Amino acid sequence: MLHSWGNVFNETYVLLHSSAQKARLEAGFPSLLPPHPDEEYNLYLQPLTSIHLDNTLPAGIQPVSNPKYSYILATIGLLILLVACVNFITLSVGRSTSRAIEVGVRKVLGAERRQLMRQFWGEALLLTLFSTMIGLLLTVVLLHPFNQLTDRHLPMHFDPLFVLFCIGLLAIIALAAGIYPAIILSGFNPAEVLKGRLRLKDKAGLFRKGLVVGQFLVSIVMIICTAIIAEQMHYLHYKDLGYNKDQVIIVPTNKGRAEGFRLARLYEAELSKDPRVLSASASTFSFAETPWANLGYTDEQKSYHSFMYNEIDRSFLTTMHIPIASGRGFEIENPGDSNSSILVNEALIKEYGLKDPIGRKFGIYSQRIVGVVKDFNYESLHERIKPLVLSLKFDTIARQSSDLSYAVAPQPRISIRMKAGDMRENIALLKKAWKAVAPQQDFEYRFLDQRLASAYAQEEKSSTVVRIASGLSIFIACMGLFGLVTLTITRRTKELGIRKVLGANPAQLVRLLSRDFLLLVTIAAAIAFPIAWWLMRSWLSDFAYRTDISWWIFPTAALAAIFIVLVTTGIQTIRAALSNPIDALHTE
Repeated sequence: MLHSWGNVFNETYVLLHSSAQKARLEAGFPSLLPPHPDEEYNLYLQPLTSIHLDNTLPAGIQPVSNPKYSYILATIGLLILLVACVNFITLSVGRSTSRAIEVGVRKVLGAERRQLMRQFWGEALLLTLFSTMIGLLLTVVLLHPFNQLTDRHLPMHFDPLFVLFCIGLLAIIALAAGIYPAIILSGFNPAEVLKGRLRLKDKAGLFRKGLVVGQFLVSIVMIICTAIIAEQMHYLHYKDLGYNKDQVIIVPTNKGRAEGFRLARLYEAELSKDPRVLSASASTFSFAETPWANLGYTDEQKSYHSFMYNEIDRSFLTTMHIPIASGRGFEIENPGDSNSSILVNEALIKEYGLKDPIGRKFGIYSQRIVGVVKDFNYESLHERIKPLVLSLKFDTIARQSSDLSYAVAPQPRISIRMKAGDMRENIALLKKAWKAVAPQQDFEYRFLDQRLASAYAQEEKSSTVVRIASGLSIFIACMGLFGLVTLTITRRTKELGIRKVLGANPAQLVRLLSRDFLLLVTIAAAIAFPIAWWLMRSWLSDFAYRTDISWWIFPTAALAAIFIVLVTTGIQTIRAALSNPIDALHTE
């Protein structure tokens, strides 16, 4: 193993000359390596700037993040910004009738259309400028909580590039948000306005309806995504892993294999004196450290095979409640198991096509299979269960392997299953026993269930961000809908007054005004369903084990949007219905 070119235990950093060409340098790598027909390896350069978001390679010294979550955050930010721009447009158009006389008077006094467009664009720019200033202030205030939420350290530097970015963003938002109101408001006919016969064109009405569809499309998509993410997180927390993770505490020895296992045996003997300790076992890797070791070998046909590996003691399966599918486990009264026996999982039997494996050798190894354990998830649920070999002695397996790799130090860890009780008392018990056998060494521990939960911390953070974004999106959509309902009621003031005089009650008026908006929400839901399904199917593909997308989430999201429409429309309509119809008819 130590002479294998495919065995990588360290990382090499290379500083290239400014004139060096990466591809040309890589082309010369094969000539630097001696030929080894039994091994497969490939050398190439990875830019230092790409290591944090390139998860195609195993994580090394530097942490690696899935770039998908960066894209999710960026997309959510853009969607909220887009909905806010749409909201500004709808509110501006909603106020168009109240500003119609202003436009008519300005045109009569000689104002040209381009002057009015500059005015409305200027208003949009001014509002965007104030919003940007408030946004920057909120960013400074909320950056620390956001970093805590996402477990990142995003600094805020007011350098020239950032200032230029803010100016560009300000100009783009002002242009996008102000272009439609500027065109519509500046195009009013002064004669019709001053005579009180203002009528917005049908194209403008279609555009406004399109804005409503767009707003609720985003909101419905976010509601669905939030629900499916929550369902997947629930699935991850409660899926049967094939072993019992509850009431298990992991104590690392922080020593080499031989010395670590000796310490573990002393510690287990000390713990056995207290009835609160149900069982304890030692293993080179525990469920709190993943992935486990990876071993490889080349068979007689020159084919390379690999499998996962862990060195355990005889009580490991009992302590972790891992069932045996066939054969037996390692036996205390059978000392020969140390060098001549191995356990494998069902995934290995299936992948290698072994029939009647008990008593047979595996691959090139001299050890015989004495038992097959049921498959259990020793890695996170992002990964499918891989072939696994368990043995009592690492050396005998390692010497026969041609390759070995591991991500964490192979130092024995002690897994202790405790009775349910006061956690502080249990920790005090473990610490006291540790000081009795290793007084010169610090006591460390970790809760297995908490370590397993941390494997899905990124998904938990993403779920929280999506929930917050969904709330913001729905709130902004309600504001835009509020503006459109205001516009509708203003345009139909005379109609509402007449209907009320003729005996219409508020409920009938709510149904009348909500009908069109409910149709728009239905259209938005029909478009949102396939988009949300595709997005969540892509997100769930990161998990080897995942929940099914429940059908009920989609109609529930649509009903939530419909409820929002009814409430928003109802508030405005009831206000109009409770007003004096004589005032409405007199105004007309």
